[in-house]
Amino acid sequence: MEDPRTDAPGAPITPRWHQRVAVWGFVALIAVPVAYAGVANKPLMRGLPRTVADVQNISCLFSTKPDGWVFFYFQVQREGSQRWDTLETASLAGMRPFGYRSRLHRYLVSWRRQEGPGTREMARWMLSRFAELEPGQPLPSRVRIAQGWTRSSVEEPPAGRWSPPAWRRLSPRRRRVIAEYDREELVE
Repeated sequence: MEDPRTDAPGAPITPRWHQRVAVWGFVALIAVPVAYAGVANKPLMRGLPRTVADVQNISCLFSTKPDGWVFFYFQVQREGSQRWDTLETASLAGMRPFGYRSRLHRYLVSWRRQEGPGTREMARWMLSRFAELEPGQPLPSRVRIAQGWTRSSVEEPPAGRWSPPAWRRLSPRRRRVIAEYDREELVE
């Protein structure tokens, strides 16, 4: 139903009562508590459930400070060599919607960084992708998926276009093998 107060040419626009309630509710329940928390550096109301407190807290976007960074390595070992070569993830998964991470990283996080059917299928896919990228080359004898991590440092923050450090530069305490497979296990 049309409102006759706003239909006439030149008539002032008058908000309806439910629109006014919505605006005042937003101001009272979100805008004022967020502004207060930002100025006073403490929450306006204490004892709220975590979800409600997060709505009113400007810092809920960064509720915990990361103390380090986790990243993954996809490595192959060639026949007759003891050295593991790290594959460039950009060649394995061209689409990188998550910064330096790819969808492969998202899968490994979802799988809780543990060996399982998902990592076996990923290693099988890595072998087939390797064959596509380097035709004529023999398939690697082994494939492994590994994880490394570093600590954040205020004294030495990452600069420029940050990317994970080389596997060999990480100390043994800051790296771990998630899954390792022989080629025979993966080739059907």
